[in-house]
Amino acid sequence: MLLRSRWVLPITAPPIEDGAVLINNGTIHWVGRWTDLPTVFQHSHIDLGNAILSPGFVNAHCHLEYTHFAGQLSKPKDFVSWIESILALKSQSTPESGVAAWYQGYRQLLETGTTLVADMVSVPEVWSLRRSGIPQPLGPRIRSFFEATGVLHGLSPETLLESLAQRLQENRPDSTNDPNNAIEAWPEFGVAPHSPYATLPAFLKALAQRARRDQWPLSMHLAESATEFQRFTQGSGPLYDWLKRFRPLEETAHQSPVQYVAALGMLIPQMLAAHVNYLATGDAETLGNAQVNVVHCPRSHAYFNHQAFPIESLTKAGVSVCLGTDSLASIEVEGIEPPRLSMQAELQCFLSKNPSIPPSYALKLATLHGAHAMGCPSGELRAGMWADLIITPLHSPCVDPIEAVIHHQGPVSGTIIRGEWLQVDEPPPPPRPSTDQCPHVSSSLQ
Repeated sequence: MLLRSRWVLPITAPPIEDGAVLINNGTIHWVGRWTDLPTVFQHSHIDLGNAILSPGFVNAHCHLEYTHFAGQLSKPKDFVSWIESILALKSQSTPESGVAAWYQGYRQLLETGTTLVADMVSVPEVWSLRRSGIPQPLGPRIRSFFEATGVLHGLSPETLLESLAQRLQENRPDSTNDPNNAIEAWPEFGVAPHSPYATLPAFLKALAQRARRDQWPLSMHLAESATEFQRFTQGSGPLYDWLKRFRPLEETAHQSPVQYVAALGMLIPQMLAAHVNYLATGDAETLGNAQVNVVHCPRSHAYFNHQAFPIESLTKAGVSVCLGTDSLASIEVEGIEPPRLSMQAELQCFLSKNPSIPPSYALKLATLHGAHAMGCPSGELRAGMWADLIITPLHSPCVDPIEAVIHHQGPVSGTIIRGEWLQVDEPPPPPRPSTDQCPHVSSSLQ
């Protein structure tokens, strides 16, 4: 497949005007200006016209099974009241509604240009859905993280760990269906110990040892709220009091949440630490030295009115920050329509709170950084990368293409995953002979 577009955004190189991308066998073979395309590659191409071709978004933290909770919760007075509200909603939800919500969220991600997602899974029926295999190519590539605490069900750390090990073994990816075996080094499943406050320390310690040994991907909600920070640093507060209703609480020795999980060995390079809004002195350096990846969820952050996200401290300490959507249960309703899963909306919220950050860098957080955090060859357009791309319409030739991608509203024009066109509403335009000029591009460039 040869694509020609008004703009191509490689992410790791400057935008290319009148660009082209050649896809072969599910991977990118060549990227550059149309006029520089080697003759040997010239054949029928798809003319995208006034459009922007860029890598698909990488959503590094999402709860697809909560999509049907969009607009169901009033803005909470505090974090604990939100926890109680979401637990009440989950208790009223059926397995069938959880699966339906998962599919709904999955389609929303496809429509808005996400091609890779880290999905937290707690509904067993969704586990079964993933194990049975989603027909491919259908939508975004998924890494499902099995969410576990063991607290409410009274499971011992050893029993819970062996259960997860068996589940991961049963769901090991079959690389024989990938023509390049590129997925072989990219496990489709991981483990998500929910948070340091909701997970038993003995389980976290045992899980850390097993994850290091077997290279399990991990994800955890970490240092998300002020009351979580208070629970660990002071051994008091609303979250501390709420947790005492369910189990005895171990001494915290006045550690921050980051220091607590570091002492248990949880901070490893294949860790996706979600949120990380509240840091003690030295925490950013601890995360950086451990090569932990931090996932910021801008709309969820705004929903809870957290203090300013410490991106400057994290990046200065060498921490790679990427972006995620979190769940629609923690995104404020604007207008009469419920919110939708959209990385563009996350980028827009992020830049509104961090106006000094260049849009080009923000776009990296939603593509390249997330791909690196998940250990996959994606998030940029260059030879050898996965052919996971999106097409964004360019409504005005004077608009900066990076700004146009970030501020696009609604579905993208098309999505390509594994080199296959997955446009939601219409088929791709027909190929044009390579000798033709691209009318939407060449007329303004020659």
